[in-house]
Amino acid sequence: HHLELRFGNTPLRTAANGVSLVAWLVFISLSAYQLVSQSANQHSASPLPLRSSAPLLLLAIFLLKTTYLDHSQTIFRRTAENWPLAVSFAGEMRLLEVRLPQEPIPADEQIDITLFWQAIQPTAELSIGVQLVDGRGVRYGQSDHQHPANLPITRWLPAQYGRDAHAITPLPGTPAGVYTLELVVYGTADGRQREWLNEGGLPVGVRYPLGQVAIAPPRQPTAEADLPPLVRPSQPTISSEVALVGFAGLPESAAVGDVIPLVLYWQAKKQIDITPELVMSLRDETGQVWLRWPATAGAPQAGWAVGHRP
Repeated sequence: HHLELRFGNTPLRTAANGVSLVAWLVFISLSAYQLVSQSANQHSASPLPLRSSAPLLLLAIFLLKTTYLDHSQTIFRRTAENWPLAVSFAGEMRLLEVRLPQEPIPADEQIDITLFWQAIQPTAELSIGVQLVDGRGVRYGQSDHQHPANLPITRWLPAQYGRDAHAITPLPGTPAGVYTLELVVYGTADGRQREWLNEGGLPVGVRYPLGQVAIAPPRQPTAEADLPPLVRPSQPTISSEVALVGFAGLPESAAVGDVIPLVLYWQAKKQIDITPELVMSLRDETGQVWLRWPATAGAPQAGWAVGHRP
């Protein structure tokens, strides 16, 4: 079941507005008559008392509201022209604004993201995904909403906008650094991703960059209970400073040209003052090395305290 609330004019509200307008006209007429009567009986040039000018002041305020404030862009009224963005996704919905945290977020706290949407001409129900990725595109967190602003997009009224609040808690072990928040709009039923369009109306891609966010070290070291199932190395101690807690994601086999996913989990055995140089290698069963590369992303670095586990 779905509960939908709309604010608009009803017959009762329309009648009440009419009664209010008639009352205003009667009040203004009586006030004007009173002023004319007082003016005819007074021969001095003394100013009108405050209570006699009050109806005119109220009338001026009412006219200002109805003729200007209700139809102009002010701090009291926000129109579509105020939105900083107008990013269309396949001509079905439009991204109006993005609000991201400006200060670094500890890796063990949530990232609050607020999106503002407007429906254009949706052909089907659409869902929203926000992903936290590093410079290589590796995902460290995600938030998905089946319906933007918790309301099916096909039920939105023309020019209606909705506030869509997301919260992402980085995965346990996420290293400190600068990450990108990417937006994906996809069909709720079929999962087909919608391309976002540039100002010229041309499709650019299916992943829209919302902006960057800085992740700081966690306030508390990551507990082992919060880590995913790991393969434990037979010799965890790498040096006097760091230990390899375990690794995950390594497939049993891979073909030539495949990308081999691998996630390493480290722990500081003592205060790290100088970033250690860690090198990984790919060897065959004979011990021949076919590939070497530095372990940089998320590897232990200077500043880690005893027990630190990113």
